[in-house]
Amino acid sequence: MLTSAALVVAPMRSDAIGVGGTVTRVPQGKAIPVPKDYFGFAMGTTGRLAGFDKIKSYFQLIADRSDRVTYDVVDKTTLGNDYPAMLISSPKNLRNIDQILRDNQRLAQRGVPESEARRLSERSKPVYLIEGTLHSTEVGNTQALVDIVHRFATEKSGYTDRVLDNAVLLVIPSGNPDGQHLVVDHFNKTAGTNYNRVYPDLYHKYIGHDNNRDWFMFSQRETRTRVQLEQKYRPVAGHYMHQAGTGSPRLWTPPYDEPVGHGPDPIT
Repeated sequence: MLTSAALVVAPMRSDAIGVGGTVTRVPQGKAIPVPKDYFGFAMGTTGRLAGFDKIKSYFQLIADRSDRVTYDVVDKTTLGNDYPAMLISSPKNLRNIDQILRDNQRLAQRGVPESEARRLSERSKPVYLIEGTLHSTEVGNTQALVDIVHRFATEKSGYTDRVLDNAVLLVIPSGNPDGQHLVVDHFNKTAGTNYNRVYPDLYHKYIGHDNNRDWFMFSQRETRTRVQLEQKYRPVAGHYMHQAGTGSPRLWTPPYDEPVGHGPDPIT
C-alpha cells in the first residue's frame, strides 16, 4: 500500500507523455521492483521473453503493494490456466468501483433520459479496456504491458494523475493465456539449440490464430470470458493489442461489418 512519506523525485523520463515537470515515484511500503530487476532483463530485449507465469506473479506483486492496482483470476482457460484481469485507477476510484460499474451499466442502457445520462457521466468514470496477445505469436504486447502496468502503479506525474483520476483501466494481460504458455515457453526452452523456436502447433487448442474470428459464435471459453468482462465493465474504448510486420497496417478502425453490442452509437 502507499505510504504517507514524501514523494521521491526522479529525473523526468523521455517517455513521460504529457508531463510538463518532474516525474516522481510514489514510495511503497514494500518496494515494487522495476521490470528489469524482477525479470533480469528489460522488456523488449532482443532474444528474451518473460514467461507468462512470471508475468502473472509480477502483476500480483504489484497489486499486493499498490493501492492503484487490483489483480483477479476471473476464469480458467480451455487448458486450465488462469485468465487474469486487472484494474488500474486512482485509489479513490477503486474504492468506488461498485458505484462506477452501476453507473456505467445504466449509461449502457438504451433510452436513458439525457438529464440522467449527464448526471451519471459527471459522477462516473469511463472504463478503458486494453488486452494483450489474443494472437500468441504476436508476443510483444504482453511484454509491453509489463512496463505499462509498472508505470501506472509507481509513477507520479501530471500525465498519470490525469489518467488514473479520470478513467479506470481494465487490463487483460493476455486474451489467450494458453497460447502465451505454449509459445513463450517453447521459445525459452529452445534457447541455445538448433530447434525452430517458433511454436510448431496451434496456440489455441481448437482454433489457433482464428480466435479473433470467434466473435460471431462465442464458441470458445476465452471469448465468452472477455464478453462477460465487457458486459460487466462496459468499456467505452477497447484497445486490442496486436503485432504486425513492418509493411502492415498499424491501426484498424470502425466501421466493422456488425456492431459488437448495442452500446456503440450507430454513427460508428
